[in-house]
Amino acid sequence: MAKLSNFLFGIVAKCALLSLPGGALADIYVCDTSAIRVTATTETLARSVCVGAENALRQLGQCSLALKQPVTIQLVEQVVHPFGYDCFAYADCESASIQLSEPTTLAEAVAANEIYSEVPIDQMFEGLIAHELTHLVVNQIIPEGLSRVDHEYMAYVMQMQSYPPQTRQIFLNKIDATQKADPMRINSFFMRARPTLFAAYAWAHFSQAENGCAHFQRLLSGKTTFNYMIY
Repeated sequence: MAKLSNFLFGIVAKCALLSLPGGALADIYVCDTSAIRVTATTETLARSVCVGAENALRQLGQCSLALKQPVTIQLVEQVVHPFGYDCFAYADCESASIQLSEPTTLAEAVAANEIYSEVPIDQMFEGLIAHELTHLVVNQIIPEGLSRVDHEYMAYVMQMQSYPPQTRQIFLNKIDATQKADPMRINSFFMRARPTLFAAYAWAHFSQAENGCAHFQRLLSGKTTFNYMIY
């Protein structure tokens, strides 16, 4: 398994591999939100993806963000990034698709992680869906692309938004209370080296009264960025 400090969530330019590993048979399901199609081996798994996707789209809609074209979410036993390492999930903007690891795989992968091991798997699963859908929605709005760190800010915020308050607090307990809303903490170093801390700082910043959805719009319009030169 890839280390948890690696890019376990993210956006890639290469086309996703759309065949299930091991020759597993899968069916295509259309969610109630017809913009989402799910490829999964069972209807139960497909339904859980649909619920997560519909919740995520509802949350994105609160910030006036919506899909402009349909998305396919493929549930597989283990997602393998095009660069060759195992990961939880990834979004492919070119094909408007997401690959997502099954819940049993997630449970095994996070068992020893100090933060994700405390997050119920159903919540983590839904958070992954919210994270990756955000990447696709943002790319459909700004096809030329935001910076990587701005993309991840928005994706981690929506991931955290999907959690109940007590789960978000698990992340927030790991960061310095005096620096929770410091935008300089939202940078490429934390994004790469400590993504769970990046998620916490992103949520703390977004939660400030002057930020929230308004800050999403500032990022999308190019009025601001978190793309600082941090080494």
